[in-house]
Amino acid sequence: MIVKDWNVKSPPPVDFTRDVVVVGTTTADSLTLAPTVKDGDLTFAVTEGKGTGDGFRYRFVTVRRAGIKTINGQPLPPAARPANPPATPPGTGQLALDLAGEGNNRNQKIPAFGTVITSQKEWEKLAGDWNIKDAPRVDFTRYVLVAAATDTDSITIRSELKDGDLKLTTTPGKVKREGFRWRVISVPREGLKSVDGQPLPRP
Repeated sequence: MIVKDWNVKSPPPVDFTRDVVVVGTTTADSLTLAPTVKDGDLTFAVTEGKGTGDGFRYRFVTVRRAGIKTINGQPLPPAARPANPPATPPGTGQLALDLAGEGNNRNQKIPAFGTVITSQKEWEKLAGDWNIKDAPRVDFTRYVLVAAATDTDSITIRSELKDGDLKLTTTPGKVKREGFRWRVISVPREGLKSVDGQPLPRP
């Protein structure tokens, strides 16, 4: 219903038996959402830009359903299994990927802010290090992944492509917590030549 009302073009399919979708809107010039799951409760921090523009901006973020019992303290409704489940999971082929979660062990390897992943081998290693369940395959001829983690309560990633150079901005939360929070997003590879001035490796 939302994608129709907002005229969202080619929305990726979502398996709601596995994921939930967090939705945010703003009349500011930008919007970030930082979901966090603690003790089974899903909460999310919203950060709006300081400028304004015509119309409104929106953002969708998928979060793994496993372990979520409530959203802002309210019971999570059961998922209705789709009659025609999506044949392609989010993050593969032409679809975008935006994943977030948390780990309990700070000894797990945490990359520097804005780590760029350009191959399936690197992605599988990171997914193993962070214990990411059911990590989707990614077409690295079309996309690169950006991963970031923090020991605060949230992490956001913003990317901007300018003259072939991808500029990354990661923003951790203000409150430290046990374990760590992570986020992984996909960025289209088309037109991308470098990341923060460094040449982009081939897939």
